[in-house]
Amino acid sequence: PTAASLRQADAHGHRMRQTKSGVWFDSAADIWSYRDGVNNVSLDFGSLVGISQKYLDSAKQVLAWYAQKHSPDHLKNMFTRLQHFILAIARTEVESIGSADILNYRTLLKPDTAWYVGTLSGLLRKWNQLGYPGVDQDAVLLLKQLRLKGNAKGVSVLTMDTHDGPLTNLEVE
Repeated sequence: PTAASLRQADAHGHRMRQTKSGVWFDSAADIWSYRDGVNNVSLDFGSLVGISQKYLDSAKQVLAWYAQKHSPDHLKNMFTRLQHFILAIARTEVESIGSADILNYRTLLKPDTAWYVGTLSGLLRKWNQLGYPGVDQDAVLLLKQLRLKGNAKGVSVLTMDTHDGPLTNLEVE
């Protein structure tokens, strides 16, 4: 976008942000859809049902930080983990995340998805660190104390998975 279009967008209350690789997007939009290098990014904030507008606005700000500082794949992963979490703890209207929400979520996960809490931990701790409302201090303290597993690494290569396994020289090129 041009400087004039950015000023015009700012005058209308939009929050134009730039990704790590230089792509501009409107962080106030309900759908973020853009191409960043070879990655298509499409985040539909309308799918985050059961949350307050204040919580939604905070989530957008935190995820905009991820878009500015990290890869598109990492941003999409953070959004997906947040989306799964929100759907799992579904209550009338989420205003803020507390330690009970995290513990309840953890009990819902299977052993092969327990790593979701570890990824979510990074997001929620960064959320709190950035100062946006939506994550209670007791949740942050709990996340610091929990021993969290990471996702399984190298399984698709070791098992020669035909979809996600090791790439041939031709596929690498």
